[in-house]
Amino acid sequence: MTRTSLWLATWVVAASVGCSGKTSETKEVGGFGATGATHSGGYGGLNLAGAAGKGLGSGGSGASSAGTGGSGALPGAVGEPCILGDEYDPMFSGYSVEEVILAFRDPQCESRICVSNHFQGRSNCPYGQDLTEPISERCKVPGGAQLVEALVSPQLLSRAPADTMHCSCRCANSAGQTNDGGDYCQCPVGTECTYLFPEFGFNNPETGYYCTMEGMEFVAAASETCVRSLGNCDDRLPP
Repeated sequence: MTRTSLWLATWVVAASVGCSGKTSETKEVGGFGATGATHSGGYGGLNLAGAAGKGLGSGGSGASSAGTGGSGALPGAVGEPCILGDEYDPMFSGYSVEEVILAFRDPQCESRICVSNHFQGRSNCPYGQDLTEPISERCKVPGGAQLVEALVSPQLLSRAPADTMHCSCRCANSAGQTNDGGDYCQCPVGTECTYLFPEFGFNNPETGYYCTMEGMEFVAAASETCVRSLGNCDDRLPP
């Protein structure tokens, strides 16, 4: 069963960002490699129920093709990798494949939305840890040498972080429509509009569809994981 929880304090932030009162608008969003002005603001997110299935297709003509992106100071386009703030906590044990997490006001992304789409573990630690490994094999916080002091599950072979943790944007409401006065994006090439955020029984302007990587709709939890002795996820190890 998909686990559901809501970070209410961040939801207040999300509501203030999402409700513009404008006439319905669909925006074309740059694809991989696009850049834009740096956004300010801290990390925050919604930890919520995911939903399998209903895709609305992939992006429009305004999307650019795959590229290497700009410097680290520039925010990423929809589909480019992002790291959720939890991962900078050395006591954080990682994400569950049963979760979908949306982080709003995220300066890493042009859209200011970073999504974790049914990802398991920590993004830079493919084999996880049980705290008995040598120091050289322990998980570390992103971009540093600080060791993670918690048990971490290995990543799933079928749901690599590059495919499940990335910048996103809201592409349709919970009915799959864009004609309700909200602001919506058009998913760029390589991504598709997927139902991620279901209704919770109250008027929530952030429910509905978000851009995810093509082919990454969640149907059921896979069981095959990264195994260090097999080296089957060495390509995911940080440099």
